Order: sequence, then structure tokens, then C-alpha cells
Amino acid sequence: MAYFTTLKRIIKTYSPKDVDIAARIIDSVYSPNYGVKIPVLSLSNFRGLLCTLRPPLHDIIDELNEFTDSVWSMLSETLPGLTECGRPTGSALMGSLRSFSDIDVVYVTDRLACWKTLDEHTQNKHIQPLPPRELQEWANREASTRGLPPGLVAKLYRPWARFVLGRRIVSLVFASAFARWKEERRVVIPGNKVKEIVVRVEPRNIELADFPAIVETLEGIYLVVYDGLFVPPLYDGGRFRVRGITSKILTESGEFDALIIGAREAVTFLEPLQHP
Repeated sequence: MAYFTTLKRIIKTYSPKDVDIAARIIDSVYSPNYGVKIPVLSLSNFRGLLCTLRPPLHDIIDELNEFTDSVWSMLSETLPGLTECGRPTGSALMGSLRSFSDIDVVYVTDRLACWKTLDEHTQNKHIQPLPPRELQEWANREASTRGLPPGLVAKLYRPWARFVLGRRIVSLVFASAFARWKEERRVVIPGNKVKEIVVRVEPRNIELADFPAIVETLEGIYLVVYDGLFVPPLYDGGRFRVRGITSKILTESGEFDALIIGAREAVTFLEPLQHP
């Protein structure tokens, strides 16, 4: 693994606003699948390319343990199957980890065994959640970048997605290449009106394992989520108050109503009202 000694964080917080500002310094192209302009980077501008999908985690776990306080070994016990399905990302991937850095994990769910293990992890009652002080700091930080009340953001917290292990905080996201082939991802047409409704979502929906996350509510309206902050509560399912930008999803089966959440054009959010 190559370690970089001169790294600079371009995007300090993963909010729609900061990502948009960073994207302005490079070229962009309109993508009908996302309904927005997306950044385009030429490989000729890179000195190196980092990929989280290889090598497999079990090939580098000993090396990762040297600068993560053996967190990866502990993670393997907390989340069985991690060495086969998990991939390091963030500062752990690039070797820029510090004493205060989170451990960031991308969990690839394309194999049935990996999906089953993730499901077991989300229901694990022995996970150590963030202490009240750290939870409040996290809620304040995420709220300030989105113009949302900290109290609302705190309701979005799910211990399985952000928890304490040893001296570190672990952040977990999941991804699936299979989800990208869902026909609902063909074309997203954003509108210009904001709408607020209450919807119900079934738990453990695989369509959330991609960007943007897309899920159909029990009311027949699709939610298109560009901000990962809202994905964990949607994965758990339940009843939500949603404020989003009205849009349409075009598929071979027809046109469907949708709400976009987590965009820079307007303040949007979802608020958990009831767990399933």
C-alpha cells in the first residue's frame, strides 16, 4: 500500500453545498440518470488512482491494523464477514489516518452472504453507540452544513452506521453494483417545486445501496436521495415526514412521481416519525 504524505482535503464536509463548490473547479457534464451536472476528472491530471474495491481487505488487514489500533481485527468480530465484504475508504485507505480520525468502511452487498451479514449487523444490540456528547457534536456539525435543526439530524442517527469501537469511531456505508441496474435509475427529471408529505418505507431495501439512493414508498412515490445522511433511517424503514423537490423518474414501464432529498437547490430533509 502506498502512503501519501502531502494530502489536502478538498471537500471538508460531504454536504451538497460543499460538493458543489468543489465541483466548480473542474469540468462537468449533464447526466440524465442523476438529473444534474456531475464532475468529470481526466486521468491525465492524476499522479495515482485509488480504488476501494481491491485489494481484498483480508490481504491488507495486518497492515491496516498497524495504524488503526487493531480496529480492523475488532471490526471482523463485530461485523462477521467484514474481511470478505468490507473495503477501507477515507483516511484509512490513503494512509493519512490520525489519532482522531474515524474508520470509514464501505460494505459491498452484492453477494447474498454479505447482504445477510449487513442485515444482522443493523440489528446487533451490542454495538456501542456514540456517547451523548459525541452524538450532539455530530448532529451540530451535520446540521450546520445543511441548514437543518440539530434536533432533526439527531433523529437520523443509527448506531449501526456510526458507532464506537475501541478508541475509534467507525462509520459504515453500504454499496451495491446490482442496484445500479434497476430500471428506475434510467432517467431522473428534477422539478422546481418543494413539497412536504408523510410516507411509509419498508425496511432493508436494496435499492438504497447506490448513489443516488432510490426507494419506493408504500404510497407509490419514489424518494431519490443524494445525501447519505438520510440513508440509514430509510434502510431501517418506518414512517417519515419528507420535504423534497418534486420530480419524475422515467423508465421503460412509464413515468413515476418522485421527491428529491439532499439537493443543493433547496432545503430538503426527512424526519423519522415511527419505526416499523
